[in-house]
Amino acid sequence: MRSDPLTIHLASELELPGDWQKRMVVTHELAHVYQAADAARFDDGSSAADRLLASGLFQGSNEKMADCYSLTVLDEWSLRQGNVTLGYGYVCDATERQAIRDWAAELNAPTSG
Repeated sequence: MRSDPLTIHLASELELPGDWQKRMVVTHELAHVYQAADAARFDDGSSAADRLLASGLFQGSNEKMADCYSLTVLDEWSLRQGNVTLGYGYVCDATERQAIRDWAAELNAPTSG
């Protein structure tokens, strides 16, 4: 059973030792809210995000798309800082970052942190 797509479950602050980690995780989870809002725009539940994934961007993964949203918004180029690695192991390229910006603009979602 899927949970409500607008419900975000975050780890305890104690599990996220620094501000960078907290910003990355919160922004990643916010991307999922925007993905759900995107799907809600259409009667059939399709979305612009689904079309991006179907085209092969973000390796077809909504999780990697959410990582890319975080990287784009926070202007980061790595999912690793010090000895901490977050996300799903895929760092998006400039083309995918532009796709994130275009997608976010359709939803009036922020693309800068």
